Amino acid sequence: RLLFILLLAGPNCCFAYSHPIDVAYDEISRRYFVTNKFTGIINQIDSLGNVTNFATVPPNAEGIIARNDTLFVVSHGLTALDLDDASQIFHLDLPGQGGLSDIVLDTSGNIFISDYLSYNIYKVDLSDLSVTVVVEGFAAVNGLHFDAKNNRLLITQWLESSPLSELKLSDYS
Repeated sequence: RLLFILLLAGPNCCFAYSHPIDVAYDEISRRYFVTNKFTGIINQIDSLGNVTNFATVPPNAEGIIARNDTLFVVSHGLTALDLDDASQIFHLDLPGQGGLSDIVLDTSGNIFISDYLSYNIYKVDLSDLSVTVVVEGFAAVNGLHFDAKNNRLLITQWLESSPLSELKLSDYS
């Protein structure tokens, strides 16, 4: 997918990013969004390959996901941005956050966020913006994938020789 984005972005691709970390695609606007870790700049790539700045969030921007009319970004908490005008919808600090990394959204309207420094996985209920730590002590938890068919999270750790793990969302086991 990265090669595709670089080709889509054209010859200016390499000058537009500063330590890109994650990418999201919005099907409605047909745009890609790229987080830049140290600057907090969110770049957008339109269907013609034009790269422009979309918004700026606090530095250390990592995980990103687009859903409906909102772009969710993990950067010193969870920031939600309006996809039309980049205005901030909300920002949430997460209790004990250390090194927030990846983000996924399940089919029930919950966001899950990994934290590789505090070893937590957070759940944010978008209906009331409540935050729950659903897993504590998961060493170097990093990548997340929501498996809708089996209602679970697949989890990677930022450790050598670590296994792929699963977390059942029905009971968090």
